[in-house]
Amino acid sequence: MNTQQPNRVTFKQLATMKPADVIALPVEQLALLQDDLITAASQVKADNECLLAALSARYSAKAAAERLKEKKDTGTIRLEDGKYTVVCGLPKNIDWDQEKLTELWERIAKAGDDPSQYLTCEYSMSETKFNALPDNLKEPFIPARTVKPGKPSFKLEPAKEAK
Repeated sequence: MNTQQPNRVTFKQLATMKPADVIALPVEQLALLQDDLITAASQVKADNECLLAALSARYSAKAAAERLKEKKDTGTIRLEDGKYTVVCGLPKNIDWDQEKLTELWERIAKAGDDPSQYLTCEYSMSETKFNALPDNLKEPFIPARTVKPGKPSFKLEPAKEAK
């Protein structure tokens, strides 16, 4: 990683630096640090995936058997392995059919009940579709649209030399 060059800032040094000192670093040092962090993050991700695959291979069948015994499809199971308790989580991901929920909303409303007691409704519009609207159709949507900036990002790349 960042051990080859003697004047190169290391992660250990970076962790102890004040923000003002980091800001004052030459752009080359910032670029090297950024490259090192991207490489390290990629390696950590790969190592994490490897470890998760090993844990899954080691504990998934036991956790599934325990869930079956407890008549659970999902949720948390605790297994004992030596001096460790292995907490095996299997989250429940729910996906609702929007068309069917719309039909149910209408059916509940027709029956004289308030569907908002059971269902929530959220409208949205893709930015691509909004931008494609002609001005006369876009105008009524503008008061309903709020733009919030996301998290800024910066990537340092060597400048391309002029030919």
